[in-house]
Amino acid sequence: MDFSSEFELWSVDDESVQSLEDSVIADYHCIFDHIGTKNRAVIRDDEFDTLANIQSIRDQLRNSYLEKFYDKGFNALMFMEAGINRYLYDPMLNSFCNKEQVFEVDEYGSADCYLMYEEKRPFYTADYEASFFDRLTHKRFR
Repeated sequence: MDFSSEFELWSVDDESVQSLEDSVIADYHCIFDHIGTKNRAVIRDDEFDTLANIQSIRDQLRNSYLEKFYDKGFNALMFMEAGINRYLYDPMLNSFCNKEQVFEVDEYGSADCYLMYEEKRPFYTADYEASFFDRLTHKRFR
């Protein structure tokens, strides 16, 4: 199979470049990780900045939760009740973090942490579906 192409080289002066730049009506970013997903890969600059701000806030919250609540011994998010020396565990929060992959897995399969505990009680699924976390995820506010 043979292919051929033709081309011409034109010199470009500053005026031509300025004319081309003046005709640009918006700037866009390409997010290569979004290619092949349901997310848009090409977004406007202002959307890109908003996305970067949201990701920064998410990273700060994630790091804060790991620092304050992650207990390696229990491999879960735990809360030490002040003055009583007792750990409190919220299965809904831990399930939310697992289901929504709050502690992200990178391209090499490593994660900030894996919350290994999963609730097995049969009524738990119905409880979770009525929880704040599930309603927030699925935007069901009633």
